[in-house]
Amino acid sequence: MSQQLAESFAPLATPETGGESSKQVRTPLSLVSAGPVRRRIPFAVFSMTALVGALVTVLMLNISVSSSQYELVDLRNQQIALNQENQALTQQMEDLQAPQNLAAEARELGMVASPGFGSVDVDSMKIAGTPEAATKGGDPLALIAAPDVSTAVASAAEVPAETPAAEEPASPVEQPQAVELNGGSIPAPQQGTGG
Repeated sequence: MSQQLAESFAPLATPETGGESSKQVRTPLSLVSAGPVRRRIPFAVFSMTALVGALVTVLMLNISVSSSQYELVDLRNQQIALNQENQALTQQMEDLQAPQNLAAEARELGMVASPGFGSVDVDSMKIAGTPEAATKGGDPLALIAAPDVSTAVASAAEVPAETPAAEEPASPVEQPQAVELNGGSIPAPQQGTGG
């Protein structure tokens, strides 16, 4: 059918200039098939796969970081507990090495203190002071009482109140004044002085 249309329009399209040799022959129109059509479906599938893969990767990293954070908190708590235990053991060791405790342990072993002291001067090889032989006798005078070696921390509930009801203070205790709370904030507690 396209052939017939081309033949019917051919005399109209060529100009008449004289002879038939100058007549141009027009090629008939034909249907040309287009090149291969690229579909967009593989690109969309690739894009969605890449997006899902990125989301899964971010989710896995987030889970890994959060679990590592929990482990870090546990390790810090363990470090704090070990530091406190180390300080308690150091304090207990220092209490046991106190001179009062050493003197008490020496008395329990049967040792006695010498009434006089002397020292040896190594350069001159002479004895300074008046050393005397120790004799078994009365209890030596301890100037300072032996410290309590207990490392257990006593809570406020364990400490008994030893103030009888009859002993009330003569002057009334001033109650703290109410503090105006600006914006609902609570003031920080006062710190006690050490000593």
